[in-house]
Amino acid sequence: MNKREVHVIILLVEGDTEVEFYSKVRELLLKKYQDTNKFKFLRPINIKGIGNYKINAARQFDFAVKKFVNENKPEKNHKLKKSEQKENKIQFKFHAFMCIDTDVLDSAQKPARFRKNPPINECDTKQTIKDKGGIPHFVKAVYSIEDWFLEDSDGIVKYLKIDKIHKFKNNQSGAEKLKNIFKQGNKIYTKGGKSEGFIDCLNVEQILNNHTNEFKELLDLIK
Repeated sequence: MNKREVHVIILLVEGDTEVEFYSKVRELLLKKYQDTNKFKFLRPINIKGIGNYKINAARQFDFAVKKFVNENKPEKNHKLKKSEQKENKIQFKFHAFMCIDTDVLDSAQKPARFRKNPPINECDTKQTIKDKGGIPHFVKAVYSIEDWFLEDSDGIVKYLKIDKIHKFKNNQSGAEKLKNIFKQGNKIYTKGGKSEGFIDCLNVEQILNNHTNEFKELLDLIK
């Protein structure tokens, strides 16, 4: 008898703001797709930046897997026959979804735009996850997650309590644009930092709908 497969989804994100954003994404997807016999969707894990990303991603993934396995050990039911016990066994398949900006990849679908020496090698990073027994994926925000946030100008205006967003230079990165916009509301935006209440003001569902292609591999697992 084949074991029942359950996909365990582990999101690895870059900072505090990303934790809040992807927690909202997780919440929305869990409401829409509720077949928890097919998958387990863990809370996002903060890698805290891109320094030593390959090593940190593999370490955090490995820690999450071991924690999940320890917390989900099957209880032995001595009343069941051995054949029945085998039928109840589950095979967990662990997926690492590394949520990153494409401007930090040196093998992204679109070339690095704002970094001369992108610090993350996509192939090498995937291999470290495979070495830990996982299935690697990337969720790539082109060029940065701030570019996604900027799609909801109404949400930004609401959060900053300003009348409108001033025009900005097109040669700026998404993070630079958002930093300048925050100054209009006398607030500070720091890449990877926490902006209390910011994500709550954004229409995360609409942003998610705008980027179903980027989330395709994740959506295919839970549909």
